[in-house]
Amino acid sequence: MKYPKEVGDYIKNNHIGTSPKDMAEILNQKFKTKYTYNQIRAYYKNHKYKSGIDTRFKKGQESHNKGKKGLYYPGCEKTWFKKGNIPENYRPIGSERINADGYIEIKTRNPNTWDFKHRVVWEKHNGKIPDKHVVVFLDSNQLNTSIENLKLISQQELLTMNRHGLFSESADLTKVGATVAKLKCKIYEKNKQI
Repeated sequence: MKYPKEVGDYIKNNHIGTSPKDMAEILNQKFKTKYTYNQIRAYYKNHKYKSGIDTRFKKGQESHNKGKKGLYYPGCEKTWFKKGNIPENYRPIGSERINADGYIEIKTRNPNTWDFKHRVVWEKHNGKIPDKHVVVFLDSNQLNTSIENLKLISQQELLTMNRHGLFSESADLTKVGATVAKLKCKIYEKNKQI
């Protein structure tokens, strides 16, 4: 038995005013046991015992490490980063990676700003992407980021293309699908005004 009756009774009768750490030490001396702080803390919690000790900071109380800013153990400074140190996993601006969704990302700014490559390519050739617009892949291959394979459409047109299955692996068919989606959106807007 992990907690014999006499140990349980002792904790029950003496837990008020005694922290789990102190209780572990008392029990180990009194009953020749080897309880740890974590075991007694769990026992307190399981039995809903509260020591009643307020461990919060009191108004005006100083913290134990006040005035010790920059304190460190001698010798640990050998492992600190040196000024100008470049970490091993540093990637320069222009580096590319493929994210978990299969899109190519390109590093555009330090320290760690990555943007979608297809958006960067589009903006390089055509300027900033307007609000509520997206760049899509005409051949549905998100690794093909050539400018010829990219098309700017509105989010409403994207929704329409997805809803009606207007994307294709053929770039020409996707262009036609984009035109159909644009027409459907115009018709919808016109009907809404009536």
